[in-house]
Amino acid sequence: MTIGENKPSLPVYLRYGLCLKSGIFYTTVWTIFLQRLGGTVRNGYKRKMSNNRKNILAVGAHFDDIELGCGGTLLKHVAAGDMVTAVVVTDSGYRAPDGNDVRATETARYEGAKAARMIGCDLVELGLPTLHVSFDENLTAKLNRVITEKNIDTLYGHWTGDVHRDHLNAGKCCLMAGRHVPRHLMYRSNYYDSGKPFRGNFYSDISKFIERKMEVIGIYESELERTNGEWVTVFQARHKADGLIIGVPYAEAFEIVRYLALSTQEQKGAAF
Repeated sequence: MTIGENKPSLPVYLRYGLCLKSGIFYTTVWTIFLQRLGGTVRNGYKRKMSNNRKNILAVGAHFDDIELGCGGTLLKHVAAGDMVTAVVVTDSGYRAPDGNDVRATETARYEGAKAARMIGCDLVELGLPTLHVSFDENLTAKLNRVITEKNIDTLYGHWTGDVHRDHLNAGKCCLMAGRHVPRHLMYRSNYYDSGKPFRGNFYSDISKFIERKMEVIGIYESELERTNGEWVTVFQARHKADGLIIGVPYAEAFEIVRYLALSTQEQKGAAF
């Protein structure tokens, strides 16, 4: 039944509130009350349907992947009033071959939680061991559960052309878990060559959010120290180049899996 159709009459026991007094039944004002209540509920439903807030999910194999690949766009979604959830698949700690910590799990989680707060998104940690992400039903089911519970309509996942196994398999699980999500975009969070090119064909203007994105990336001091700050240099240059393609100062590029166009009503106040 669509909004505006004639609603079926209320059941008899609701149309007539009957009270017993001295053995005599009296018709009460329940009819008028419930009719007005029904109108209020229906009007509330119309208001809910006209709410353009989107339910966004970003999935990253490690703490920092989401921020690098689509952090500016997530900031843009939050600014537009969308509900944003970030799922981080691994605990993100790992060690060198000699057994020494390269990145302590506690440090990664601390930095990740701080970054999520700065973006303004909910954080879900799945806690799988780093470098052991598989394309399997276990991870797919966990992602599917989040998609269902959060009623996700827009999904950002890893590019499935990435040669990092954690990135690749997390991206493939997103393809499976998000197979019915109407909008699914893949982001690139690396800056090394893969076996095939990343074909950016969807662009998000992040010019107003580039400084904030760089601040979020700066939270990951443990990784910035390890990479001598290359992240900031590489991604700022990449976003500037992507922006030049579409005529804006800075942009994030994505590869489309699918993208259901927004209706005219939905476009009002949308992030993009």
